[in-house]
Amino acid sequence: MEPRTTDQGQAEVEATLSTIESSGGLLGIEPSAASRNVASWASRTRAAGLSDVADDLDSLESELNKSTIDGHAVGALLTRLGTGTTQAASGASPMLSKSLSRLGEMLRAAGQQLAG
Repeated sequence: MEPRTTDQGQAEVEATLSTIESSGGLLGIEPSAASRNVASWASRTRAAGLSDVADDLDSLESELNKSTIDGHAVGALLTRLGTGTTQAASGASPMLSKSLSRLGEMLRAAGQQLAG
């Protein structure tokens, strides 16, 4: 991801990591709260020109807002987003890269847990 500034991007990623950690992991976040965070990231990634990532985030937000959430579909999206986030880390500053890599791993792990 190429945020507007490295410092701003770092703060946004750290805030997301903090939310995940304080919730006991990605799967501990209430769907409505997760949906709001996902919507915010979809907007940021679309503005950064990452339309494929933004489309996956839009799909994830849609899944999280359903009355019955499809764990397999959410798992597949999280896995794909985790892989993309880890790949994006390679082009970021060292500090942001470390945070993006952590986030990517968390997304992938939760996705694999849900997808089975």
